[in-house]
Amino acid sequence: MRYLEALVGRLAEEGLEAPLTEDERSALEALASLSAEEVEEIRSLEGRTRHDVVAVVEFLRSRVPGRLRRYVHLGLTSEDDNNLAYSAMLEVLVKEHFAKEVARTALKLSEISKREACSAILGRTHGQPAVPTTLGRELGVHAVRLARLADTLVSYRPRGKLGGAVGTLAALRLAYPSIDWRRFAREFVESLGFEYDEAVKQVLPHDRESIVLYESAAACNAAVDMAVDVWLYLTLGYLRLERFDERQVGSSTMPQKVNPVDLEGGEGMLRMASRELEAMAGRLQESRLQRDISDSSVKRLYGEVYGLAVAGLRRIESALDRLRYERESALEDLNRHWEVLGEALQVILRSRGDEEGYERVRRMLQGTVMGEEGFAAALRELHIDALPLRPEAYLGYACEQAAHFSEEAERLARGVLSSRPLNSLAKRF
Repeated sequence: MRYLEALVGRLAEEGLEAPLTEDERSALEALASLSAEEVEEIRSLEGRTRHDVVAVVEFLRSRVPGRLRRYVHLGLTSEDDNNLAYSAMLEVLVKEHFAKEVARTALKLSEISKREACSAILGRTHGQPAVPTTLGRELGVHAVRLARLADTLVSYRPRGKLGGAVGTLAALRLAYPSIDWRRFAREFVESLGFEYDEAVKQVLPHDRESIVLYESAAACNAAVDMAVDVWLYLTLGYLRLERFDERQVGSSTMPQKVNPVDLEGGEGMLRMASRELEAMAGRLQESRLQRDISDSSVKRLYGEVYGLAVAGLRRIESALDRLRYERESALEDLNRHWEVLGEALQVILRSRGDEEGYERVRRMLQGTVMGEEGFAAALRELHIDALPLRPEAYLGYACEQAAHFSEEAERLARGVLSSRPLNSLAKRF
């Protein structure tokens, strides 16, 4: 209907057709929104035509004012309609739903990061006891990562095309040679809020769509990475998960259980969404010669895949709302592993001129598990004065970093949540 209005308007400028009347404009506007009954009518037509866009065209021709019927879909190919409609819907899915849900997840993480900025935990590289850090810092890293991805997603701007059967606008140029159809196509596509692309086959190259699909998959993967870390912190006892309420059941046989089912369920959904998004992105970059329709079935799955991703994020958010730092358990684990102060020890020795400081400490501590007394004995053997340091205090800038990460994530996430950069066609949805 937008194209029909623009087409007749351009013909009227050339004196080739009368301008649209107000009644005609109202009639076209009314057809931009269909009732459930009208959708079923179109589906019935498709059963006969075996072509979805032709079914829509037949329906519209039966509804538009009489003199306009011959102009419905004039000079277009189906992909001229579909590329714009699908791009508008993808923009809504990415900007209004998925990116904002990623931002909400980042915002919840930033709140935990701020609250637990100095809550000490034992860092674990390769899964083994490493250098102490804080819960706030580690979740703040995830918060910033997700917020940055959400910020990237809302900058997505679709391209659009209008070119006829193979992109040459041949039919319109032949029928109305006095009109600059290249200019018309650009102005029409840009009027809908898209960036115009003339370098097309019958099909708009989907590179930009593929990029945003890959970026969406990256956001899913980042959320999975965060969910797995939280799950592991629960397993290690650094976190606990509060019950929803007294009616919640954790296991059909073990009544004591409070299982992290939302984390696990969300992880599974996001892994599936990521794989589908990556597969869609790769497939959309291919089109045989001037056209094949294998991409059409892919684009019809946009809603299902993004819906799966949004649902997965919401399940994880539900778990984040119920996380609590287990201070006693976290500090108990830290104090079982005084050997993790070996990093501090070897750096102090080397800073004092001991070139063999690292090797001396490695020979003493590698592969050991030491409590406070064992570490004091190691210091004596190394002829080093006692260090005025405990594992839970060996945090470097972790507290300050957590506060900074929380602030950055919150700023980016709130910017995404307040944004409404939709193009004019996408607003129809």
